[in-house]
Amino acid sequence: MLQSRLLFSSGQNPQNVSAENLIKGIQLSSGKDMHNNKLFYEQMVNFFDNKNTRVLKDLRDTTDRMPTDYQDSHFYNMIAESFSVLKETAETKQIKFAHRNVVAKPVPVFGTFDMESLSTFLVVDDQTPAIIFSNGLLKFTQRILEIIIKEQFLRDKNMLTDQDKESFAKNFIDVMISFHLFHDAYYAIPLDLCNTDDLDSLDDSDEAANQIEAMPDCLFSREYIELHLDISDATYLWMAAHEYAHLVLDHPSSAAQTSEEIAGVDVAQIEYTWQQEYDADLLGAMFVMNSHLSYIGAYGIYAALSVLLFGCYSETAGTTSHPPMRTRIDNLLGYLQGFEFQLKHYREIDRILAPKFICYQHFIDYLGTERLEKLSLKEIQEELYQKIDLL
Repeated sequence: MLQSRLLFSSGQNPQNVSAENLIKGIQLSSGKDMHNNKLFYEQMVNFFDNKNTRVLKDLRDTTDRMPTDYQDSHFYNMIAESFSVLKETAETKQIKFAHRNVVAKPVPVFGTFDMESLSTFLVVDDQTPAIIFSNGLLKFTQRILEIIIKEQFLRDKNMLTDQDKESFAKNFIDVMISFHLFHDAYYAIPLDLCNTDDLDSLDDSDEAANQIEAMPDCLFSREYIELHLDISDATYLWMAAHEYAHLVLDHPSSAAQTSEEIAGVDVAQIEYTWQQEYDADLLGAMFVMNSHLSYIGAYGIYAALSVLLFGCYSETAGTTSHPPMRTRIDNLLGYLQGFEFQLKHYREIDRILAPKFICYQHFIDYLGTERLEKLSLKEIQEELYQKIDLL
């Protein structure tokens, strides 16, 4: 979604390369030991002795609809649900964009891929659109969202303690360092487990259970769980809606192209104009605000934009194809401010994240470039969680 996209070209034997095969080729070309979800499903079938459990049903349903065996099934399901909502919204709501009725497009073939950058690649052949979502971006989004939602919920309940503030700030720093320096936000200590004096103790299931039990009871409530799910759904819905909007607005047909080979297939790398990015942001937001998640949609959209802002904070001037994230946020605020009932709440995200980013910058300065290059992530985490006080 952020850096570059790929348009399937009419080059090398295009009639023999389906969108699914191209996605699979890109997934396998990474050289990583890609998780084979289909193989995992077969192992689970044997583990449960082929009994008709809900776990097996969910795994089977996911496996059956994935275009390849090499997906992150968790995020694939989230994106699949997002596209289902987008298609229904486009077909049933009278949405106008630039004084024209929006016409729904077929749900594209899509997949997930362990890219280290924020880039999401859009791949299209002459008939079948296909989108590849970055697992790295999705995992980073999930970790930052957890911090936002938990702090917001505890703050609204007047239950946010100084220890919570310290833990959330340190975990934000951990997620940022894990993502930007070590290329995977999941390397960060889980938020619910970071209140410990001994990180090695997290390998002990009893210690982990004790930390979870010490969490406020309200974070196990149905109210919190439903809020977390709805905000997460709205956030990922806008991310999918942005890409879907490019297709609905027929942007790929007018994009600049340069030749490139991916997984042995000739493709054309394309770059949208800044105006096309603004348009996709806006139409994506309109999709969300016309969906069943409209009551929390503005919050989810602003959360998504904020996550992307911290995911590419070094690109303050933008790129040739993408405006700076701060400019994209300011541009979209004109639309979001029409939903005054949500305005107060989604601007709370700034109050939550801005001071944490300052703490992150101070911690990076404290470690220094030379030390950062030498320290392992575990050593950085020990310094962060056990040796410094932020408040």
